[in-house]
Amino acid sequence: ITLTTNDNNILTIIENIDNNDILLDKRTIDKITKINNNIWMTFSGLSGDGRYIIINARSFCNEYYLKFGVLPSISAVAKHIGDLQHKATITGNERPLGVIITLFGKDDAEDVNSKPKIFSIKPSGQVIAWKAYSIGKSSDKIIKWLENNFNESLSLIESIDLSIKCLESVQDPVNDILSNNTRKYDLYYLSSNVQGKLTMKVATYDTLNNTTIDWRLRDDINSI
Repeated sequence: ITLTTNDNNILTIIENIDNNDILLDKRTIDKITKINNNIWMTFSGLSGDGRYIIINARSFCNEYYLKFGVLPSISAVAKHIGDLQHKATITGNERPLGVIITLFGKDDAEDVNSKPKIFSIKPSGQVIAWKAYSIGKSSDKIIKWLENNFNESLSLIESIDLSIKCLESVQDPVNDILSNNTRKYDLYYLSSNVQGKLTMKVATYDTLNNTTIDWRLRDDINSI
């Protein structure tokens, strides 16, 4: 789930699927990816196709900056990715890219009144702006739930509570038995700091041990 909060910031919550393989470099399976200083992306589908789009979007942003001296707007990046997705559906000897994307961020992080933006981009190339959106398993049910319960006046804590309730409402009862009725969710909070830059804070929410959320700054230096 990705949604806006009443302080003009963005919250994303993803179910944490524990993988305890000590040989695994978890940086290679990160669910949230930075495109540029103002824009982030998450996707559902084929990981190889997702990486291809990430690399292409980053190249587009770099070329745009070198040409015009400013970062592209989030809507421009969304349109570029949509064009890339659509082109794959009409080009010979190619197949559609098997990913649904949520692109989110701000056009101007230095402007405290800059509104956060969320875009969905489908394999057909369709680009739609949202106030709250979901991709992945049970996304249709989640979006329907959000339509009935989400509003733009929610604070960060209220948005977290709403999102957790929404995600819990679509869980499989069989999984509840197997997991002893406990699940973990990864929280990502994109907000503007006092220097006028967007920062990504992360935390983990445990439904069994519902304690104070301990936010920490995400370390992108070590991300692959």
